[in-house]
Amino acid sequence: MSTPDPSETDVHEVISAVRMCSKTRKDKQNTVLDPYFGAARWFPLYLDPFTPLIMVFHANNDDSDSTLGSDKGLDKETRKYHLELFDNFMSLVPGFLDLIISLQDHTDALQSFISQLSAAAGEARSEDTNSIKTNTPLYLLVDPQQDVLQPPIPKDCKDSRGFNHAVTAQMLCPMRLIKKFDRDPQLFMERVKDGQIKIRALDYASWMYDTDMYDPEEIDRGLLRGYFLLRVYRHIFTGPATATSLKHPGSKKSKGIIHHLAYPTPRTIAYAAIQARLALSAAPKWGIVDSDFNLETLFFTIVDLFEDDPKDEWAVSMLEWWRIQVPRLSENAKRTVDEMTEHEYNESDVNVLREQRAARRQCLLEEGTPPQDGQTSESDTGFNNPPTNSREPTPSSSDPPYG
Repeated sequence: MSTPDPSETDVHEVISAVRMCSKTRKDKQNTVLDPYFGAARWFPLYLDPFTPLIMVFHANNDDSDSTLGSDKGLDKETRKYHLELFDNFMSLVPGFLDLIISLQDHTDALQSFISQLSAAAGEARSEDTNSIKTNTPLYLLVDPQQDVLQPPIPKDCKDSRGFNHAVTAQMLCPMRLIKKFDRDPQLFMERVKDGQIKIRALDYASWMYDTDMYDPEEIDRGLLRGYFLLRVYRHIFTGPATATSLKHPGSKKSKGIIHHLAYPTPRTIAYAAIQARLALSAAPKWGIVDSDFNLETLFFTIVDLFEDDPKDEWAVSMLEWWRIQVPRLSENAKRTVDEMTEHEYNESDVNVLREQRAARRQCLLEEGTPPQDGQTSESDTGFNNPPTNSREPTPSSSDPPYG
């Protein structure tokens, strides 16, 4: 059964489908709502995993007496950010905004529709969390073919992760404290657990780095190049089969392919980062706060690295590095629409040139020279700075040093 063009969907069809889904969310026969549920599931991965969709809809509602509510009680900066989220969310499906406007006269149906969209977004995020949790023991191995975790880490239990296991503890240790950790891992782990050492989102952990590149005088060298982070990103956006090897594209379309993601963006990288951090921790389930660590702060800290100054040399070269490391996305974006076999495509001049240019860019990156071709200067989602009230305050110089 084909999915109808959302822009031509009749509002009464949607109302009928919403009422049906209110009775059974698992109804797979009704495809009228599929594009909207798909957009809702993409929302936390592509835009923001923390802002509830209900708040996004409130941002577009000026009637404080409406049964849908409004966000007029929020500060101006946060409301502006919610409006940006709303605009970006509406752009994911043709005719989405027109549908929402049409549903304003059907309050009960609109409320139910928004609730169902919110549930879909939460489900997508939770599915990623659970799937990555199961694969974390494999992704921790530098060489999955040779290495073995000692002691083993169970796939479905979080109790032996975090600062209860030397491998995950080393990953979670701030990079600037890694020498202290390596001198006595057990003592460091005990000091974290008893609160003597604080682990916060404002400190870059070793899992975020290519640790061989780390330089305390230039702490952005190697940042966001960690192998575990890269594997988690591939797991989410190009499929688990590609996480540790690019030789296996997987048996079904990945999320990145389905949603036409042509290359990694600051927010998709940040989303992978919070899922990576959660997988490494001992936290039993999704939660924003884990002791002194705030996942939402981590998300916006990473986003800010790119969106504060999109033309910054580091930001531009880092996005280019990610494009090279996740080639499945660029292959999808550049693949011709005619019926070429994989072999024909690999042998084509277009693909050969793509590989040659990627190799040249990689050489430039390794030499420390930012690439000049194919650069992007702005975030794909076009956001202004996100609201500051979701971030941790910067510690003052009088705060005691960690540890």
